[in-house]
Amino acid sequence: MNVLVATKSYSFNMIGGGDVQAERTIESLKKLGVNVKLLDKRVKDISKYDILHIFAPSVFPMDAYSLAEQAKKNTKVVVSSVFWLPVYKTRALNVLKINPINKMAIRIGNSIPMYGPSYLKLLFETSDMVLPNTDEERKIIKSVFDIRHNRFSVVPNGVDNEFKDGNRELFRRKFGIENFILFVGRIERRKNLLKLIKAFETSGLDTELVIVGSVAEEAYYKSCKAISNKKVKFIGPMDHASRLLKSAYKAAKVVVLPSYYETPGLSALEGGLAGANIAITKIGGTDEYFGKFADYLDPYSISSIRKAIVAAYERPRSDKLQNHILENFTWDSVAKKTIQAYKSIL
Repeated sequence: MNVLVATKSYSFNMIGGGDVQAERTIESLKKLGVNVKLLDKRVKDISKYDILHIFAPSVFPMDAYSLAEQAKKNTKVVVSSVFWLPVYKTRALNVLKINPINKMAIRIGNSIPMYGPSYLKLLFETSDMVLPNTDEERKIIKSVFDIRHNRFSVVPNGVDNEFKDGNRELFRRKFGIENFILFVGRIERRKNLLKLIKAFETSGLDTELVIVGSVAEEAYYKSCKAISNKKVKFIGPMDHASRLLKSAYKAAKVVVLPSYYETPGLSALEGGLAGANIAITKIGGTDEYFGKFADYLDPYSISSIRKAIVAAYERPRSDKLQNHILENFTWDSVAKKTIQAYKSIL
């Protein structure tokens, strides 16, 4: 089986969850014997491949649909949708007033590129299979884009097994702290760090809030820094494969993701596998991954965030979430489900 994977052109330069999903899926498929190549300028003929697999088309909708149209003559098209409606809304796209999905205009705002929703609708409609990360994501895509077909197969996000075996001493020796609350992700509005910092600083918890991640929005980062006391530690980005990041998860008591949505939040899976307690947004189908093993929060409410991080911090550690993740969300499991979806359309 020959598979060509397409992502946004700048993938793997500023790594996010969707990029990690694509990268790890490629690696895991290769381990199971699938011939996988990442699309680049050296690929001249898509028809040589059995499957064109497009990841996260929301960030390059026009190009994604164009690629799908080229491929459809001889190649099956699979889309990992990685889609969620933004819950913080800005201005509506005026262009949507003249296309068939006008009802999206007020709901989506301008966080998807111009004309993007129209091309996403076409892509989802014409693809041979759409692979949402959760059933909740599937329902949203069908509803928002008015998709009539049922060519969907839920394939969850995954986690690297090695996060289970980090050495907590590496982080403790370098930074002098342990049993802290940890956030890992890009510093941007969607991740809701301002409210997290306010919730932490009014929680009364005798610990630190450690923030690991690159700055995606400079002005937002400055706002976060401006309200932070000495217990809030910004320590910059860490390479996803680094021993120090694995150590950070192992040394943390709680991993928190207060985002306006997550699908489902790779850092929470990584932290859960490392043995940390999890406090996570309730938006994005996260309960399909973490079930009863996490504390859920309303990202719009500082008091809800505060309540969740306090509850997670005060709860004893347990291996129940770790075992749940190992049984259901390893990349090997994700790759097998992806191959099943491929075979169903070939």
